[in-house]
Amino acid sequence: MAAAAPHAAPIITARDIPQARAPHVAVVGAGPAGLMAAERLATGGCAVTIFEAMPSPARKFLLA
Repeated sequence: MAAAAPHAAPIITARDIPQARAPHVAVVGAGPAGLMAAERLATGGCAVTIFEAMPSPARKFLLA
């Protein structure tokens, strides 16, 4: 087997590549749609933070 040329790119292995971090997603509003979106994103591997102005999630939905 021939030796690598001095100008050849170094060999990169899987250990050399940093592991991808899960994307972090902000969901604004904890109503039914916001909670469903957050659940889908979390199931898909995203880190999710939910922001809600009301004191509890889905409050408007629960009061209807």
